[in-house]
Amino acid sequence: MAIKDEISIITEQVHVGSLATINEDGSPWSSPLHFAFTDTMVYWLSSEKTQHSQNIARDGRVSIVLWLPSTPPNVKGVYVQSEAALLTGPAEITARQLYKARFGSGLPDDFYLAEIYGAPLGEIDETKTRGGRIYFKQA
Repeated sequence: MAIKDEISIITEQVHVGSLATINEDGSPWSSPLHFAFTDTMVYWLSSEKTQHSQNIARDGRVSIVLWLPSTPPNVKGVYVQSEAALLTGPAEITARQLYKARFGSGLPDDFYLAEIYGAPLGEIDETKTRGGRIYFKQA
């Protein structure tokens, strides 16, 4: 199966993944979030008041992981290292439309009032990608 097909299967089937950010003291912070993907970006909604959003405002480096529930050796996942940012303007509108299309009425209405963040996928890291585990690195 082509890598793009594997990525599509994972990102379409998995709605919740983990976002890791960096606390002010340098320690890691991980949060479960609902993600939406395009071929080039990953998006999520979150209040600017959450710990991970405050961390991103200070230091945009993030790590995102989505995985299909399975047992070894059939583990499949997408691993992203990127720079995240709060989206505004046309990028925000596009991201919100995509997010709403993905989750529709599956999330509470007030959830959609939160800010929307995005991070570029970058490029596939061929040195790490293998066996259904696809790694992205910053371009």
